Parts: sequence; structure tokens; C-alpha cells
Amino acid sequence: MATCGWIGGILVLFVAAALSDYMVCNLYKAVTNHPKGDPINTYEELGRVCFGRAGQIITALIVHVTMTGVCATLLLLLGENTQKLAPGLSVTVWCVIWAAICLPFSWLRSLKEISYVAIVGLVGVIALFVIIAAKGIENGITTDEPIDYDLFNGDALTWAVSFGNAILSYQMASATPTLIREMITPAAFPKAASAGLLIVFVIYVGVGACGYYGYGRSLIEVPIMNSIAPPGQPLDVWGYIAVIAMLLLAFPHFLVILMPIAASLEYAFNIDVDSTAKRDLIKRIIARTFLVGIALVIAIVVPSVDKLINLMGVFTMIAMAGVLPALFYTRIRVFNEGSLKLFGKQVDLR
Repeated sequence: MATCGWIGGILVLFVAAALSDYMVCNLYKAVTNHPKGDPINTYEELGRVCFGRAGQIITALIVHVTMTGVCATLLLLLGENTQKLAPGLSVTVWCVIWAAICLPFSWLRSLKEISYVAIVGLVGVIALFVIIAAKGIENGITTDEPIDYDLFNGDALTWAVSFGNAILSYQMASATPTLIREMITPAAFPKAASAGLLIVFVIYVGVGACGYYGYGRSLIEVPIMNSIAPPGQPLDVWGYIAVIAMLLLAFPHFLVILMPIAASLEYAFNIDVDSTAKRDLIKRIIARTFLVGIALVIAIVVPSVDKLINLMGVFTMIAMAGVLPALFYTRIRVFNEGSLKLFGKQVDLR
């Protein structure tokens, strides 16, 4: 909301949520309607089914560049926030420590095992949102400094970056094939996804409104977490709770985001995740250690969380979560119904 204003911010969040819901539901139809009835286990496998080897490679590049960047962002968040608690070590050192902590958890077989760790993240999400909302309201009521607001704000580039970031915050496209495969009732996926996106939208609007009310346009220059827990300064009670909540959020989220990337890598190298053989276990450990290492290198090289998120939001996230699902859905429909012309006629009839 800080970059787009009251109405602009809500509009961006709503359009991004609606587009994400529409595309994820279409993606579900594409994943579950293989022309030959074969299962589709990864996002890039869907790209191969739809557009051959070239489609697989392009999809893999978009997905893995984006999601590895997200993992690196989460490591940076872990490092930066832990450094606020223990400033004796640099952010880089804390990133390395957190990568080492995450490493053995990344060796867990699938999202089912990771889900138990993700419960910690749920606690962190709830706590962080409550803190941001409460602190925003408190600051808005008690501050003596003028707070600047806008109904609409920003130029076309600002809106594009904000929209890309909103799409990033709703993103589940790359994990959709994995989630469908591991659900007890895959047919329930569209309703579950829609309900989840609606809940997230309501939370984002509520928390965003509280934060914007408390700090206004200043959030463009100083993110809300740095307003509550300023780097390089002693933390108050609000700051300690906010930082701990952020750590509880980012730690399991890193593992959840890493899993679809790992699944794709293991599929590409024929690593049997379900196998209990020692050889397959070693292969899985090597593959996932490699991925954690790549995320760590990016986290160390890129100097800013905000810059990394903005780059991904503009250049890769919209393609992965908005463009590719539409292309895949259309292509699968054409395969199943014979021609693009016939598909177009059926769309017109509807």
C-alpha cells in the first residue's frame, strides 16, 4: 500500500489474488488432463508435455531461477533478522549458519514430512501479522509526527513491481503438480486453493492497512520490519517478538519452497525419492545439499532483500504464475479437443 496508496494497494492485491486463483485452477485442469492419462509430477514436466523439450527447458529455467531466488531471499531474511538479535556476527555469517541448520531438514523425503516443520511457520505467520497490525495501529494513534497517505500513488513501473511482488506473495504455481500428487483427495485442490488465496488476501489487506495507517508513505523508504526492529539499534519488546516471529516464519518456508525445486532435480536425474536404498538416500542428500548451497551463494552475493524480490517479481514471477499456466491450459485443451479453432468455438459457446 505504501507504493500504490490505499485504493491502489487493495486493487493490486485483489487483482493479483484473482489472477492467481484463476491461473492455479486452470493449471490444475492442465495437470490432471494429460492426453494419454499419464501423471504429471512437476511443473517442467507439464512444459514438456505441452511444448516438448524446449518447453521443458524454458519452464525449468523460469521456475528454478525464481524459486531459488525466493530461497535465497528467505536465507537473507533469516540472516538479517538474526543479526538484529546477535549483532556480534555479520549477516553473511548468520546466513551460513542458517543454511547449515536448514540442510538436514532439506533431506526429508517430501512435503508430507516438511508439513510437521511448517506448523512452526504457521505460528510465526500469525504472530508476525498480529504484531505488525498492532504496532501499526499503536504508532498511528500515538505518534506526533505527520503521516502522509495516498489514495493512488506511483508510476507504471512502480505498479508493475508492486503487482509482481503481489503475485510472488500468492505464488503456488510451481508447487501445484507436487501438491496435487501428494493430496489424499486431489479433486479438492481447486476449492482448497481458492479458499487459501481468499484467506491470504483478507490477511494481506488487513495487515497492510494497519501498517500503512501507522507509518504511511515512509514505508517506501523504511520497510515495516525495520520500523519495528531497526537494524543496528537495541530492540524493544515489539522488536524482539517481531524478529523471532520472522525467524519462525522464514525457516520452514525456506524448506517448503525448496521441495518443488528438489523434486524437479531428482526427477531429472532419476533419483527415486520413495526408495529406502542407501544409494538413493545419498543421491537425494547430495542433490538437496547442492540446492541449499546455490541459495546460500545468491544470498551472500545479492546485497538487499528488496532488490532481489523486485527483480524476481518483474522478470520471472509473472511469467511463472501468470503466463505459463494460461499457455499450458490452452495447449492441453487443444491436445484433448483436436484443434485451436475447435477450442475457440467451445470457449465462445460458453
